[in-house]
Amino acid sequence: MVVKNSVSWNTVIDGYMRNGGVGEGIDLFNQMPVRDNVSWTALISGFVKRDCFEEALDWFRKMQISRVEPDHVTVITVLAACANLGALGLGIWVHQYVLQKGLSKEIRVSNSLIDMYSRCGCIEFARQEFSSMHKRSLVSWNSIIVGFAINGHAEEALEHFSAMQKDGFSPNGAEGRV
Repeated sequence: MVVKNSVSWNTVIDGYMRNGGVGEGIDLFNQMPVRDNVSWTALISGFVKRDCFEEALDWFRKMQISRVEPDHVTVITVLAACANLGALGLGIWVHQYVLQKGLSKEIRVSNSLIDMYSRCGCIEFARQEFSSMHKRSLVSWNSIIVGFAINGHAEEALEHFSAMQKDGFSPNGAEGRV
């Protein structure tokens, strides 16, 4: 007897997507009797991992049409697609969604917003997101430093590098505190 539950469905979809079976992953997704948030995220994430960013955003739109609310994992994945495509308009919409749903407290969401804004050339929005963070990780610091650097703000990149060290983070990746 084969037991099919959401975990097994999602695991197989993820496996197909990771190993190039995009069509099989989509077919299986379409066969699912119940699609929860995890199923949508597995499919969208699979496209992002394969550098198929437009397809990822198309499936995100389908998710929205199906009235399935994205969680912070979905948001992070969609922001990565936006960053890779330079889809600033959708990235701003996702940011508004994050604020409405209270997902801005999730540090990984803030890091993704900093990365997306930086890569879309909106360093001021990246700076605002970084400044509004109550807690930062090494990824937060790296994201804003790289953001300044790729947008031609070398002095600010160096200033933030020094501030990162003063905040207890080592440039080699070993954090001074948790």
